[in-house]
Amino acid sequence: MGRRGAPSLVQRKIDYRDGVHSWVIDPVESITRGVDFGVTPVIVNGQEFPGGDSSRALIAPALQFEAERGWIGVSVAAVPVQTVTYRMELPAPPPWVRAGVSKERARSTVVMQLDRYSQVQVPIGPSETGTIDFQVRGVPTDLDFAQMVETHEEVHVADLKQTIQEILRPWDERLQRLQREEFRVTAPSRQAAEAALYEQAGGTPSEVGQRFVEALRYKGKAFHRTATGASPTIVSVEKSLLGGTLYVNLRHPVGLAELHRAKLERRREEELRRRALDRAIAIWTYNRSQGVVSINTSGEGNRYILNEML
Repeated sequence: MGRRGAPSLVQRKIDYRDGVHSWVIDPVESITRGVDFGVTPVIVNGQEFPGGDSSRALIAPALQFEAERGWIGVSVAAVPVQTVTYRMELPAPPPWVRAGVSKERARSTVVMQLDRYSQVQVPIGPSETGTIDFQVRGVPTDLDFAQMVETHEEVHVADLKQTIQEILRPWDERLQRLQREEFRVTAPSRQAAEAALYEQAGGTPSEVGQRFVEALRYKGKAFHRTATGASPTIVSVEKSLLGGTLYVNLRHPVGLAELHRAKLERRREEELRRRALDRAIAIWTYNRSQGVVSINTSGEGNRYILNEML
């Protein structure tokens, strides 16, 4: 077991890319069939999780085996790029309506979704017959509700990025180091040599893949157990004035609403900074076109930006 030769300059990386956000889920289905309001499956090297085989999630490095005096030597010949992304499905544009639902089914569907301690009343009697339109509405608005589903799912994306840093990247970097240093392990058999090399790397591709997927699963469940990550709840059920539509009103947890407000505030501040920068660039460009080299320092923000540019 040891190092040999000059280090290689070849570098590898974890190829992470943000996924596509698709607004396709019908919240009526979420109520009537238990479909999630939002989902964010992780995709590792083309395999989707949950649902894939985590033991085959990662691409194994290329190993070089050589016979040495009756023993087997092994080293890392090449480290592959691991691609990681996700896809996010979110509520479709409102209104969220299912026409002509039997009153019996509408009533039983809502009752099944209510917490046993809920004080919400369903304005359909157990013996009522006929049909009614079934409409799901978000509180305070449909748009706010849908955007907060995205905020919820973005927590899972943050967990994904963190878990890449905690598990995949260190493993990848150790493999890179073993390759650069041409680290070599010798053992009586091929299997023993390979096991010793992967011990130096921090695990086999199968072990690390399973560790990665299991960590994501654990973090997802842990978030859903918090007040912020809990499911939306039915806060009221009412009929339209003419009685032809049943409105089922949903609200996210207070913690998620606060998280969403903080996100919107960050975006607002970023937009203000972007506009200030655009304005400063426009002023600077105009002054340059007019042959003006002095800078008006009465504006603190402009002074900083223009001095940097000059």
